[in-house]
Amino acid sequence: MTLRNIFLIDGAVGSELDRRGVDTSMPLWSARAMLDLGSIEILKQVHLDYLGAGAQAITTNTFRTHKRSLKKAGIGDQAKE
Repeated sequence: MTLRNIFLIDGAVGSELDRRGVDTSMPLWSARAMLDLGSIEILKQVHLDYLGAGAQAITTNTFRTHKRSLKKAGIGDQAKE
């Protein structure tokens, strides 16, 4: 059996943000990067680095952006944003 057209997505964005010094504390984890202008640039660079390494796709940084986690951080009203 020959496998063709396999497409895997496995980029550890949160771990990479943490490695680069971004605050990934709970309850927001990697979502916190979208709240700080300096961290947004690092997040952008993480995605660019994945693409530069040969990734054919990147995913959005939406882990922990649901209302429940945002509420724990005191910003539950921003869930739609």
